[in-house]
Amino acid sequence: MKLAILSSLAALLVAASAVSAGCDFSLVGFGKDNPIGPTTGGKGGKTVTVTTPAALAAAVKGDKPLTVRIKGTFKLPSRLLVGSNKSLIGTGAGANILNSGITIANASNVIVRNLGIRFILDNDGITIQNSTRVWIDHNEFESDINHGPDYYDGQCDLVRATDWVTVSWNYFHDHWKSSLIGNSDALREVDSGHLHVTYQYAQPHPIPYQNDLILSLLSLSLFV
Repeated sequence: MKLAILSSLAALLVAASAVSAGCDFSLVGFGKDNPIGPTTGGKGGKTVTVTTPAALAAAVKGDKPLTVRIKGTFKLPSRLLVGSNKSLIGTGAGANILNSGITIANASNVIVRNLGIRFILDNDGITIQNSTRVWIDHNEFESDINHGPDYYDGQCDLVRATDWVTVSWNYFHDHWKSSLIGNSDALREVDSGHLHVTYQYAQPHPIPYQNDLILSLLSLSLFV
């Protein structure tokens, strides 16, 4: 059953890569249509621009609404822990996250957009855990397939009762296992009633196997 789901999902995602110019990039799916309300990130709060890892880490703490404009390449020394009501927006050409990735845990209402998330070695590129209303939009996830399937972890994983998420217009490439929804059969009871996830126009290329591994999925919608 799992293999059948994986095959169908992979085929749909590949078909979704061919889209016309002038598309509507507004939020769709579970990140918008849910009982809590649309994902708005830092809307209503201040906007700051950061250019160093230390400034970035400080800016995304706490729960106050804030839009964080990320400028330049950030070689993070440790995981970036993102609080609630935040928008992380890459600005200009080449806003990149390297070395360590992003963790959204026990948070709500977070947007991550326009970032290059590349060659993350400490864990996933983005880990979303026990969080609600998250919008992952217009990012590029890059690794390499030279080291084998266990050298890198996932590129964007959604686990531990995460809910109401939209993953839209992202480019996943050169990776063995890109996006996992639910990470253990042992946590099926924890995940039950959660894991509402929308993938919209994901472009995977090339990913040798396991495009998206779904272990304990409640509801998945695809826009192609």
